[in-house]
Amino acid sequence: MLLFDIDGVITQPVTGEVELEVVNEIIAILERGEPVAFNTGRGLNWVLRDILPHFEARISKRSVMSRLCIVYQKGAFSDHL
Repeated sequence: MLLFDIDGVITQPVTGEVELEVVNEIIAILERGEPVAFNTGRGLNWVLRDILPHFEARISKRSVMSRLCIVYQKGAFSDHL
């Protein structure tokens, strides 16, 4: 499993803009069948609103997202969205 921090890896540290090249690389990892985890101190609503749409718009099959685990605010997590 690969673990990525969202802030500063998937998003620009200053602007918060999503790095689409990184998104595409992570999607390729998921589509190869490898699990991926995201870690952030932000809340789940932010992840659902500002991050996941960039992934969902680019994936070929919705089932790919089942390989994604998100650890968010105060250690809460979601392994299926």
